[in-house]
Formats: sequence, structure tokens, C-alpha cells
Amino acid sequence: MRTVEISVEDWVKIVEQGYAVVVTIFLQGSSMEPLIRSEKDSITIIPRKHKKLQVGDVVLFRRAMNDYVVHRIYKVEDGMVQTWGDNCRFPDAPVADDAVIGIVDSVNKNGKKIRLTTERQRQEGIKWMNSKVRKKIWKGYWGICNTIKKLLRRMKISIS
Repeated sequence: MRTVEISVEDWVKIVEQGYAVVVTIFLQGSSMEPLIRSEKDSITIIPRKHKKLQVGDVVLFRRAMNDYVVHRIYKVEDGMVQTWGDNCRFPDAPVADDAVIGIVDSVNKNGKKIRLTTERQRQEGIKWMNSKVRKKIWKGYWGICNTIKKLLRRMKISIS
């Protein structure tokens, strides 16, 4: 196997021409933590082609012209897909089904490959999206943020 460095944009162009090229990348950002750690865990993405998308799949999609996002599918209905990052408070706005370009096949964490396209992994992702623990984490986080804002206001410190 030959390894070549290319950008996500270039990979998308290759896939859109009909080639089935698998790519391994490192993500930037924390929206999929703890599953995928920014710049630490690599992910392997396979071109979507005509695969039926399922709730719980982790996918690469185009949100805007050259804004690519990796999030988990939360809903699929009427030709639209709604995603939700594992570390995000709310789901994303729905996008057209054809905005999904690739499916994350696996994540490499500390040298261990974890397949994400298995039914078990999909169910784990769905469980996480609907978990009370996730909701408590975000409730606690926003509670702390609001407390800090109130303290800063009392101290007459402005924040943006």
C-alpha cells in the first residue's frame, strides 16, 4: 500500500470522481471527544458511495462550501441527515443526505484500532447521545459558565 499526504478537499474531489480511496486523518477540534481526541487519534474514512446511512454512524459531511465535519448521525429522514458531535450540547442543523461523503470506519486510539461500523459501536453511540450522563455533564458545564459570568458581572468585568 502506498501512502500519500493529501488534503480532505483533494480526497473529496477524488471520491466525487468515483474512486474508492480510503483515507486516514487526524481531526482538529474537540466535538467528537472522548471517542476521537483532537490530533491524537487517527480515523480511517471510507467513501460513502451508495451505502445506506444509519443512526449511530460516524460520518464526514460537507456543511458549507469547504467546511468538513465529522459527527455522529442522530436522525435520518426524508433525504436529510442530522448529526450530533459526541462532545456537543445540541445536534447540528440537518443537511441533505448527499452532503455525507464518507463513513468513519475506524479510530486508532493508542495503537488500538476500534471499528465504528459495527452494530455494537452504532448502539454504543446511540446510547451516548441519549445518555443522562451526557446531559448532566453539559448541565454542569453550563452551570459553571453561568456562575463565572455572574461573578464577573459583580466584579464589573465585561466578557464577550
